[in-house]
Amino acid sequence: MNRLSIRQKILLLALLPLTLLAAVSTWVNVNQSLRLKELSGESLHRSLFDARKQQLANYMELAVSGVTPLLQQGNTDAAKAQLRRLRFDNGSGYFFVYNGEGVQVVSADNPAREGNNYLDSTSPDGRHLVQEYVALGRQGGGYVEYSWPRPDSTQGSAKLANITPIPGTDWLLGTGFYIDDLQATVAGLEQELSASVRQGLINSALSAA
Repeated sequence: MNRLSIRQKILLLALLPLTLLAAVSTWVNVNQSLRLKELSGESLHRSLFDARKQQLANYMELAVSGVTPLLQQGNTDAAKAQLRRLRFDNGSGYFFVYNGEGVQVVSADNPAREGNNYLDSTSPDGRHLVQEYVALGRQGGGYVEYSWPRPDSTQGSAKLANITPIPGTDWLLGTGFYIDDLQATVAGLEQELSASVRQGLINSALSAA
């Protein structure tokens, strides 16, 4: 230290606060990145889940507003046809209808079910789903989580449905999404976030060097 010139000592003293600031900045960036990743695991799924629930509600509102005039005119066949045609999520999302007695009125994914009574039927996880739909409809509608096979499978997959009664009728309109699709989306986002965290750590280390 004694061999350093006055100018070098002044320069060194001037650099010390900058070095300390860089170290503090690195520590803050690391902790913020790690906290962000921790929060993603805790809240990302819930945030996307809530967003999808709201999306279902929006779809239902559009579907109800589209078929209500037809039903008011007594044109039930046209209302059924319209609901069968309505699709979302690149065609994988569809609508279904049961009446208050448990008869399936519309089944866009499996028309052979239409006209049959499923009030006492059970889902793959042993629940009387249609009874739950009817009870939920009497309460004004809502959401129900259950297990249901995908169109290309016989095994049940976790699904969330929105059930909404159509005013002036005994129809219970429903639609939903498979929860594991959402889980796959969350996993992909978490991988992207992990990559972002790693890059952030690298950038922080380089900037502090």
